Amino acid sequence: MPETKPRIDLVFKDLHTAASIDNFVVNTSTVYISHEGEEKNINLDLDEIRGAAGHDIHPLVFDLYKIAVSAYMADLLFPRPPKTSGRVLNILLAVSDKSKWDNQRQRLAASFRLLTGDNFNFFFIQGERPRDEYEFVKRSEKVVSLFSGGLDSLSGVKYLLDNNLDPILISHCSQNLVCAIQTTLAQLIDANLGRRIEFHQISARGVFGKDLAQSESSQKSRSFLFLTLASIFALELGIDRIYLFENGILAMNLPIVPSRSFNNTKTAHPDFLKEFNTLLNSIYECDVNVQNPFLYKTKGEVVRLLDCAEFRPLIKTSVSCSVTGGLRYKRVKTSHTRHCGICVPCALRRFAIFAANLMPNDAQYHVDILGDFNDLPLEAKTTIFQTLDFGHRLEMCSDEDVFCEIPEFYTENVDPEPIIQMTRRYITEVKTCLSTNAAAMHRDTLPYLN
Repeated sequence: MPETKPRIDLVFKDLHTAASIDNFVVNTSTVYISHEGEEKNINLDLDEIRGAAGHDIHPLVFDLYKIAVSAYMADLLFPRPPKTSGRVLNILLAVSDKSKWDNQRQRLAASFRLLTGDNFNFFFIQGERPRDEYEFVKRSEKVVSLFSGGLDSLSGVKYLLDNNLDPILISHCSQNLVCAIQTTLAQLIDANLGRRIEFHQISARGVFGKDLAQSESSQKSRSFLFLTLASIFALELGIDRIYLFENGILAMNLPIVPSRSFNNTKTAHPDFLKEFNTLLNSIYECDVNVQNPFLYKTKGEVVRLLDCAEFRPLIKTSVSCSVTGGLRYKRVKTSHTRHCGICVPCALRRFAIFAANLMPNDAQYHVDILGDFNDLPLEAKTTIFQTLDFGHRLEMCSDEDVFCEIPEFYTENVDPEPIIQMTRRYITEVKTCLSTNAAAMHRDTLPYLN
């Protein structure tokens, strides 16, 4: 039987993929992306990266960028069917060393499967080979830190400064409002500290008006792109430490609120970070390492780092909400209110701000999750009830028995004991906040507070 040609959903278009396209099946639904020339429909902000590095990006490093952007665009452009085991997304792109990347296809597929629940298949074409082999040489004592504009990444800046580390902050600009928040926060940090911290905001996204209509809103692959941007700076500047800051509750994706898609993406999960670090080490033969120092901390413990004169005023500018960009459709003035108040990240923020005793410094919320229970939307009520129910299940288990009741605590890559203790502390933070601050009718309605 003749060999079946692979079907391709997205092509990173250049001379090499164009010359090889007959070896694959493409049709009217196939998307072509390009970062240069008349067909340019994606931005990569290469000038920003070149300016920081002082030279062109090595082709082998650029390969990782193309993989990350291709996956991110495919994730946005192809809708996720409901109630399936995930999409199958086939991507064609040229790389500088096909053999190296072919050896990592399974690891790439596993990493994206862990993040998104989808099956990403990469088909690599040999592109132009680099003049010189890539060689990582440590040249700087600085560190690279992901900076999203949220409370955890802001607390991460304080953590790095407390540990006498000099960070380069890297942000991914995906929405204009979030981009503005990131820039404002970076400027306020400089002003309050009286010194400049290096900050780079990379706009890796589609070009407006170029027929790349977003069909999927979850952006679950964005984590890989965000880490890739940080890795590019590290690899090109000779930096061996990359920091991602995410509190342990979100990092572990524990099923605290199962009614929401709370455990679908695993941005900072130890299993994903291990896969990503192994990928970097295998391709670039270096010890560049991504680490999350907040894995064993509740969000309240993380936010407590900000309780100082320089950072306390910045809390209200940071944004944690998962639907900030959609608030304008509810006719909310996002110049004043940038938190819906009812999504899981907003709830975690409220509990954490209280635990850190920083409520006067908090931002405004469209809905007060601690207000009159009868006025709360169903999503807010569900979040509270399910969080308390999860806490009760945890309290009924010993540390030895918890894996039978909540298997998500187990991972081969970290010691689960401090994860369990961190989660117990988080439940205490939640119950203390609700017992102390929720409206009286609210408290009387809720279970497990006593």
